[in-house]
Amino acid sequence: MIQKLNRKLAIWRLRRRYKYLLEVDKLMEEFVTKTILDGGSNEFLAASRKQLVTLQNDIGSKQKLLAFLNKSK
Repeated sequence: MIQKLNRKLAIWRLRRRYKYLLEVDKLMEEFVTKTILDGGSNEFLAASRKQLVTLQNDIGSKQKLLAFLNKSK
């Protein structure tokens, strides 16, 4: 009984945490996209593009984890 309760509590907390982190990553993605569009030096643009790819990969993995957690009700 206690194990089931702990599992539900853990899933609920993970869902809340990853929804929040997903929104943070989306905001960062918008910011990095805006900085790329604003322009700058070639090194700055290359670093920003690399950061954007990393953020997009993180967003994808967090969405997959949230989908898994939602199925684990």
